[in-house]
Amino acid sequence: PYRIPVIGYEDIFKTLNRKDLLTFFHRHYLPNNMIVSIVGDVREAEVRAEAQKQFADYPRRAYPPVVLPAEPEQIGLRTARQTGAWNVARLEWAWHTVPVSHPDAPALDLLAAIVGQGRSSRLSQTIQENQKLVSRIEAWSFTPREAGLFGVSAVCDQTNVPALDRALEAEIKNWLTVPFRPAEIEKARLNALTSLLTTFQTMHGQADQLAAGEFYAGTPTFFQVYLRRLRDVTPASLTDIVRCYLTPDKLTKAMLLPADAGSQTSDNVTEKQMANIQLTTGKQALVHLAADRTSNSESLKPTGRDLQAEDGKRKAEIHKTRLSNG
Repeated sequence: PYRIPVIGYEDIFKTLNRKDLLTFFHRHYLPNNMIVSIVGDVREAEVRAEAQKQFADYPRRAYPPVVLPAEPEQIGLRTARQTGAWNVARLEWAWHTVPVSHPDAPALDLLAAIVGQGRSSRLSQTIQENQKLVSRIEAWSFTPREAGLFGVSAVCDQTNVPALDRALEAEIKNWLTVPFRPAEIEKARLNALTSLLTTFQTMHGQADQLAAGEFYAGTPTFFQVYLRRLRDVTPASLTDIVRCYLTPDKLTKAMLLPADAGSQTSDNVTEKQMANIQLTTGKQALVHLAADRTSNSESLKPTGRDLQAEDGKRKAEIHKTRLSNG
């Protein structure tokens, strides 16, 4: 769940010793818990034989499945504020969404690009350029293996916080009533494809894509599915995405606000810790808003390069196989 920091807790981390590390290694680093991705001008049978040879001394062992508790359903608006030794206010709004394998993930990525990525995005033009309420604002879509988040991040003067709240609420209502233009969708789609194409420009990138697809979605060719879903996004489907996910009952609002030096306590986080603040209120967990939004799921998003060989060369093929030890 998002209330648990990815890196863990410092007090627990400090108690770990060499035996703990070795136990962790032997528990998880097993051939039947491993994906090997090989890309190049090779023959499948030869690669399989060599992999079998290299891993022959590593037998399959029992591996208890890692069961993560599901993110609890949010049924109402949550808010949190914290003060610290900062000169500006920082805002995060985040809504619960879906994992990267969900059909709506590509549409959420496009929505984030249209409304909050780049100087020509809607939030940048309306709230930053026209209303001048913020010094920085962006939207993002975080879709990992489990449930994801869609969010808006902003930096502003603390006196602008009430106006910024009203402006954001008005913008989201506008996304529901004013149809998205085909031109802005195509621009975002082209930017996404251009960015993603770089992954397949190297053999390392291709191998990473195939392994990530297998890990996150159960198929090395998931990038093809993602591209088809990206292609199928329409103005109407984007409006449906806003209506489905960007609702008050799925929203958490968090603020980091400047405070006078005399009013700070030892509980206040430092400037360096702001990006990883974990916000809770009593026993009710909020969301870990600063989860790594460029996590492994970002590398999963496909590049779209056609795997067909050119000039009569041997056609590229993708083979998925399992060795005898898992």
